[in-house]
Amino acid sequence: MKNNYILMFFTLILGAVLLPAQAMAQDEAFYTECPTDQAECWVEWHSGDFNPIPNALRNTIANDTLRPDNRIYMLERGGIYYVRAAIEYNDFHLRLVGDPNPPAEGPDFGPPVIQLTVNEDGSENGRIITVGNDLTMKNVWVTNQDTEGSRAGYLPIFVEAQGARITVDNSVFERSNFSLFGFSSGGNKVYFTNNVVRNHDNKTQQWEGRGLVFSSGADSVIVENNTFFNLGMTVIQSEVEPLQYARLVHNTMVNIGRMFNTGGIWQEAYIANNLNVNHYWHGEGHDDIVGDRDYPYTGYFTIAPMPPAYGLDAGRRIVYTNNSHWRDPQFEAYYADTIRSQPLYNAQTDSMFENFDAMYKGQDFATNPGLVSYTEAPEVDQFPETSFPLEDLVPEQIQNIQDLRTGQPTPFNSWLWDPGRDPDLYVAANFVWPLPENFTYSNSDLMDAGTDGLPLGDLNWQDESAMSDWESNRDTYVEEIEALAGDEIELVVVGEAQAEDGSMEGEAAVDVFDGFAYYMMEAGGFIEWTFDVETAGTYDLNVLTNLEGNGIRGQRVILTNETYPEGLSLKDPCGWGEYLWDAVDDAGGCNPHVGIPTEEWVWTRINNSELHPEQSPDGLVLPAGTNTLRLEPSWGYQSFSTIEVLEAGTENVAIELTIPNATANLVQPNGLVPDENGEAAPWVATGFKSVNLGSNGSVTMNLDFPSDGTYLVRGFYQSEAGGSGTVSLNGTEVSTFDFVADEEGSNFLTDEFEATAGAHTVTVAGSGGSLDYVQLIEMGVATSNEISEMPEGYELSQNYPNPFNPTTKINYTIPEAANVQLSVYNILGQKVATLMDGRQFAGSHTVNFDASNLASGVYFYQLKAGEVVHQRKMTLIK
Repeated sequence: MKNNYILMFFTLILGAVLLPAQAMAQDEAFYTECPTDQAECWVEWHSGDFNPIPNALRNTIANDTLRPDNRIYMLERGGIYYVRAAIEYNDFHLRLVGDPNPPAEGPDFGPPVIQLTVNEDGSENGRIITVGNDLTMKNVWVTNQDTEGSRAGYLPIFVEAQGARITVDNSVFERSNFSLFGFSSGGNKVYFTNNVVRNHDNKTQQWEGRGLVFSSGADSVIVENNTFFNLGMTVIQSEVEPLQYARLVHNTMVNIGRMFNTGGIWQEAYIANNLNVNHYWHGEGHDDIVGDRDYPYTGYFTIAPMPPAYGLDAGRRIVYTNNSHWRDPQFEAYYADTIRSQPLYNAQTDSMFENFDAMYKGQDFATNPGLVSYTEAPEVDQFPETSFPLEDLVPEQIQNIQDLRTGQPTPFNSWLWDPGRDPDLYVAANFVWPLPENFTYSNSDLMDAGTDGLPLGDLNWQDESAMSDWESNRDTYVEEIEALAGDEIELVVVGEAQAEDGSMEGEAAVDVFDGFAYYMMEAGGFIEWTFDVETAGTYDLNVLTNLEGNGIRGQRVILTNETYPEGLSLKDPCGWGEYLWDAVDDAGGCNPHVGIPTEEWVWTRINNSELHPEQSPDGLVLPAGTNTLRLEPSWGYQSFSTIEVLEAGTENVAIELTIPNATANLVQPNGLVPDENGEAAPWVATGFKSVNLGSNGSVTMNLDFPSDGTYLVRGFYQSEAGGSGTVSLNGTEVSTFDFVADEEGSNFLTDEFEATAGAHTVTVAGSGGSLDYVQLIEMGVATSNEISEMPEGYELSQNYPNPFNPTTKINYTIPEAANVQLSVYNILGQKVATLMDGRQFAGSHTVNFDASNLASGVYFYQLKAGEVVHQRKMTLIK
């Protein structure tokens, strides 16, 4: 369906202020009936009067129950798609594609707009899409600023899918306090190309304004030819779990308030040919330095040490080269001695580049590119007073810094830049198209400065020949960037053993931490207890927690039992996406924890009677038998200790769940001596147990070696005075090492040694150290984690989680019905499991693989669909 653009223009301009009220009056049951015999469904957004109808897109998707597998929801150019209730799905590939063709006559209103709109009571749901499967978005404009002006929606496009393919192209994402895209689960493949992310500024804190947010890592993240403009904090945030493969090439970044990346635990990362203007323009106040660290600056691009669970720094491949960085002198003049100008790399990142052969730091071009919009104000018809060059925005940015540093009452000074747009009107009819920014540039030195000889930055701002060259030679250009990291060597953690589970001789003895134990939850991992309930009934939870100085935090509290075999996520009375500990704000007036202390340990009660009546009614009515309680981070940085299972409405403790008896992954063990009021323990062993070797002791552990090959052993320990030791394989010494005196804990790495496949014993002997656990590391040739191209429509995802113990998920997609075989092979090529063998319809499929009966090691899983064969590698660690 095509619009009457002339009629629409006058209708929208004359009635713009009335749009929200008119929208609320429409029938929210409105939807488009989609054809069942063709892929495209053109989604209507109004009923003939050009007044947007809330949920027209959401309702169309929900009612399209007979959709073909290749369904594409086509959005009308200039259409306004208001979202009042979130779009949610989990069993199909959602494709949202805007009409790319401007009208033959009349004004062009640009891409279709997807925007949150408020409910009749003034509230909003804050979520546009909850992504439960593959997602494609193309030629659309998404804003997180609702029709009343609020930008408070947190991660309005929220990816809960694991192992999904997320493809976003040629779209605009604007006006969010935080980020429009957030990924809560891992294993996803993200392709983000030819987009503009703009005006995510700081309104209440310096941590606002992010491009892409990953809470649980990703399989691969490809970010090419995008423009990130006016982001208050960072382009890409990924903490706790690594991005396995990241490539950020030919992007333009203008006015990025702080770091290029928050969290730096890339496994492979290739960052090249990018243009940066006013990078880390916040600078860093002296009060920003918190905690202990050995380097004085944060730096714009960072590489952080790899968490031990994911392997060695020596096995990583990172390239940062042929990028340009220039900051307006107005910032340097303002900083003086009160705010520190930030370098490109901090000392820690510099040391990574120096110490590891596969980390390459290349040429940097520290020169003014001469962006057109930096010195020239765009010509606009509407609201000409908003039009000024970007260099005139710098004083507003500096005022924002001053507000941030002095903690002035929020909102802090705004530094949005949107020429031609009424700053007080937030309806989609007020959007300006084409976008006013012009990031072509005049500096000829940068026109051929890329590793590929092409201009730096987003090639969409250049002559069409540059993009044509890139698209024609992309694979070759990418290979040249990857080759800068040198030889491909892989160090894979293939086994792990806790010292306290081994056999001890001599003076070796188990040490149990006897202080106050707790786990710090950040942005990944879990804490879990499995317990038996003797008497079925209604219970409450008493949770000992510390908000670590935060006023509000939210985590997933998940119960699994025979009533809820897939797990039930408990929701507080407010009905948010997680369970909230809200100490100060009481958003909605419904949180039971308002007023609790935020910087000390406090008991907080989760009453069954106060759970959300629709989302988790009677969630704490527990059946007799086995139950599992699991804490997963959603809005992290919160600490947890003991949880008491109480008889409902009483103080009677039926079951006590203590931290030393929990199963945990990727959460930091911590302790206070002797109790919750004591001093922080300098070192706490994993599982709160270690083996003290004394002056002459040893511990022998059993490990499965997955194949014939070259190995190393890495040991984690604590030593107060230092010492030495040996590592033996089956009684034969293979390496010596020193215990370095370090109260906070350290680790050693053995020399390389050869071993055959199978079960072996590893013995650590010595004096002067307490051994926590050891890792078995296999050395081999690396393979890129980015998926190789399969025929159109065929996809085999990296399993998630990976490494895993003992279960993992494998996702794959086939474009047409076919006979499908999904099989698992060991390192010798022997088939050890058949996960699928039969005919399947086109679409996305998920298979759960339980490797409980297999030994630790490397395995391969292979997809055969028709004539197509594809294979990936996975690692089982027990």
